[in-house]
Amino acid sequence: MVDDVSTGLVTKTLSPSHPIPKWKTICRRIKRAADGDGKCPECEKPRVSYWCQQCESKRLRRKFNEWTSGNENIDKFLQSTQFNAPRH
Repeated sequence: MVDDVSTGLVTKTLSPSHPIPKWKTICRRIKRAADGDGKCPECEKPRVSYWCQQCESKRLRRKFNEWTSGNENIDKFLQSTQFNAPRH
């Protein structure tokens, strides 16, 4: 299904002069996750869900200083929630 979707989007909505470079990589990662191969596409460690908690937590942590709600307590709550999310 992902292959059908990606093919349709690439051929019908995008022209060869305006490709999305990472589109095929993203589709492959989604397909692997949907197929349940059990490994994170980034770290190759076993996972039990469609996403890798460890890799996603690292990604979110790197971006913590790039945003704010304007309220330090809310920011800390959101960061803690994102960092400690057990599943999607």
